[in-house]
Amino acid sequence: MTHKKLDQSFVYKVTIGNEECVDVKGKGVVAVETPAGTKYISNVLLVSEIKQNLLSVGQMLERNYSLFFKNMSYT
Repeated sequence: MTHKKLDQSFVYKVTIGNEECVDVKGKGVVAVETPAGTKYISNVLLVSEIKQNLLSVGQMLERNYSLFFKNMSYT
């Protein structure tokens, strides 16, 4: 994933899986390369304390994205 646009004035706190509260450092748009081409996902939170990229399938579906997983990849 590549950041395309980032609003660093957006600050917030989120609770992660171990119940720790961490800071959100911004909100923006990321570009995701898929076999079907580049897809842009908006309203993505930047949480630098999390070392992995996380994708909420539920939130993606709420935003009317379609997700297809096959052979350890997605489109």
